[in-house]
Amino acid sequence: MDYKIYDRLQAELGCIGDEFSRNCSAILEKSAADEQSKQLVEEICAANTSALNELAKSISDALIAAAR
Repeated sequence: MDYKIYDRLQAELGCIGDEFSRNCSAILEKSAADEQSKQLVEEICAANTSALNELAKSISDALIAAAR
């Protein structure tokens, strides 16, 4: 396995959830929605961020297993 490619992929995968979370926060800051609606959207964004991070971990684990 080319570990330089693996390391780059790991960094890119890790950034996906973080970028999604930042984008959600920026959208919510601009929103005129009431606080309850904003809280609901924040919770949905957090759940999606968690799912993206789990997906990134699964891809990483699969790459490691394939390299063995």
